[in-house]
Amino acid sequence: MYAEFGSKDGFGEALVMFEVQRFLAGIGAALEASSDTPIKAVERAVSYTITEGQKSPVIRAILTSGVNGDPSGADSLLPFVTTRSEALMATSNEALRAWFSANAPGSSKRDVADAVDTLIRVVISHMLGADGKPRQIAAQSGRIAAKLLPELVR
Repeated sequence: MYAEFGSKDGFGEALVMFEVQRFLAGIGAALEASSDTPIKAVERAVSYTITEGQKSPVIRAILTSGVNGDPSGADSLLPFVTTRSEALMATSNEALRAWFSANAPGSSKRDVADAVDTLIRVVISHMLGADGKPRQIAAQSGRIAAKLLPELVR
């Protein structure tokens, strides 16, 4: 492993980057999976996010980084959540904003940014609460998205 990654930190960083890329691709696939309504696509993406957060300690650590007292023990992975993965998460935020803008064309950039930020915070708060019911959380998130961006309801 040292020949390939150079160090334990190099391996940890490679693992985080692999997981982040896989995770973001999954969210993108959930959003684009079919010609369902945008709200159904949001629900699918939230369900995927919750399910992956439950399965992967790396994803959970990334999504909840900076939050003290994570009961899952994912905090031990935080040293490997580098500025590169933070930049990738910022890029994903932009990708989410672009998707929402395209699917709620009458919404202002500020409304889209606020809606994306709110939805991300709701999903992360559910992950921290460990209430772990992906379908219920997804349905709630869909209702929130519809209230924040009524243009998503078609």
